[in-house]
Amino acid sequence: MENVNAAGRGETRSGVLDPNDVLAPCNRIHARYRSECYGQHADYVLKALSGSIVSAVEACQRAVTDTWISACVRHLGQNMTTYVYQMKYLGTYELTTAPAGAIMLCSRFPSDRRQDCLVGAAHNFMLYDLPEQAIMLCNLIGDDTCPAVVIPYLSRPLYTPKDRQKICTGLTSTDARKLCLHPVKTPLMKQLSITIPAISALGGIAFFLARSRTTRTA
Repeated sequence: MENVNAAGRGETRSGVLDPNDVLAPCNRIHARYRSECYGQHADYVLKALSGSIVSAVEACQRAVTDTWISACVRHLGQNMTTYVYQMKYLGTYELTTAPAGAIMLCSRFPSDRRQDCLVGAAHNFMLYDLPEQAIMLCNLIGDDTCPAVVIPYLSRPLYTPKDRQKICTGLTSTDARKLCLHPVKTPLMKQLSITIPAISALGGIAFFLARSRTTRTA
């Protein structure tokens, strides 16, 4: 993230970012740090490839392992929710239509990576404390993966029981709404890092909650 931010300011250190290898330095560091690096790197990839979504996804596909590819594509999905990229690709941006815009942009991703894009979009709305937009996205998608990404955030002290009640009742899925009202209080980043890959592979919010409970004391 620091490298990407430095690039935006024109302060990149020599030998860190490589326009001839847009995945650098993430593909050159120790494997244990690559998921975190790829999860913050896609903005640079997009800019380096002149904003081409197709080229950016193709670049992410070169990250070797599915975990690293997913991290890279999910960060692309985060960008699809923002003013800058919705204006660039759609020519319009309104907060109320941002979820639909993100879905439209994710539809441009290869079919096997659209779910990663949508996961990233839901994640980004909650990172910026926009639960209404996250819930709207989940309702438009209509599957269990999106609520599974959103629900853990609602266990943060930022959201009072009254806030959570109001937010959760916005979900159209009855099962997701019930689970949303009683989020599992597992450390957020640990929960996301463990469960989102499992969700992508297996699907289903029930598995997500069961797995998160087993890691509560880990």
